[in-house]
Amino acid sequence: MGLKQCEFAGQVTADLSFVREGKVDLTGSRFRAGLTARLSNTEIFFSRVEIQAPSVIGPSSALSTGAGAGRPPKLIELVGTNVANLTLSGADLSACRFSGAFNLDQLRINGPLQLVGTVSYRARRKVLAEEHRWRFVHSRRESVSWYPAACRPLDRPMPRNFDLSTAAPTGLHTVPPRSPAVDPARRMKARDEALEIAAVYRSLRKGLEDSKDEPGAADFYYGEMEMRRKAAAFGFERTLLALYWMISGYGLRAWRAVVALSTVIILSATGLALVGFQPSKTTVYRPAATAPGSAPLYEMTTVNGPVPGWQTAFEYAVQSTTALLRAPSNPPVLTAWGQAIEVILRLGGPALLALIVLAVRGRIKR
Repeated sequence: MGLKQCEFAGQVTADLSFVREGKVDLTGSRFRAGLTARLSNTEIFFSRVEIQAPSVIGPSSALSTGAGAGRPPKLIELVGTNVANLTLSGADLSACRFSGAFNLDQLRINGPLQLVGTVSYRARRKVLAEEHRWRFVHSRRESVSWYPAACRPLDRPMPRNFDLSTAAPTGLHTVPPRSPAVDPARRMKARDEALEIAAVYRSLRKGLEDSKDEPGAADFYYGEMEMRRKAAAFGFERTLLALYWMISGYGLRAWRAVVALSTVIILSATGLALVGFQPSKTTVYRPAATAPGSAPLYEMTTVNGPVPGWQTAFEYAVQSTTALLRAPSNPPVLTAWGQAIEVILRLGGPALLALIVLAVRGRIKR
């Protein structure tokens, strides 16, 4: 159904359910009094659309009430559209191109995010089609696991044996030819695209946060940070972002922070047990030399006792981890190495505990 560059003066309401996969092209149209589109089994092209009143795109009434079978409408692109008055309620966004839309932070998304998630061992989250394509083109490893068929329009399939060396079109749903990874121009283009995707994630995240959907916004924050990390040049910023990702999943993966904290405690306890403690001091009384027939005399002497063992090392490591400003009770005498380990524990331990609390809070906050 082609409605390109049409102008509607009154309120437009459409409730359609296609028997087969359909296509509704509204590119360049203008809706002066708003649009209510309830569709199913169709793709919607919504580029450069002018919306002058609140509008809604969602599944057809038959699909919403369970009276009909099919799939919710699949939004393909919003390029050049001011989405401040647009609400997406139950629409499929797995193939949607958000880059180039205006006022994305004011876009309202109701219901669960219908996006394609990550694959394999990676952290489970919802991913935009732009990131899927970016990773498919620019990732050096596991690129075949990105950009599945669900992230592409039906009329632009990509077979499993797709040859990247012969692909030449441009745009979101087409893949440019690969060039050597050392190509500076290609590397710069990849960084620019990653920063653009990060900006899209940031705007969408703000919109979800404004609607009090903190758990839903967490996935967009993770995607934003991932694109920032990929776009960062090698140096301090990239290293810092990589550590933040590895240790706590950008403050969103509590299990990573728990593993990091446990690793720090175990390694620190090992270091303390091996080189961190000085031998304990024991006071003993030994007979002193005296003249024959005189009363016996004893002199007090301090000797080295045993070095604290593994149990003491582990207990001290746990106490130091949870004591930023308070010293552990009855501390053993430390060597220079032990003092360095204690500083690491008293600074790094509370930081990792804070990341665990932050990650849990981000997942349960409403």
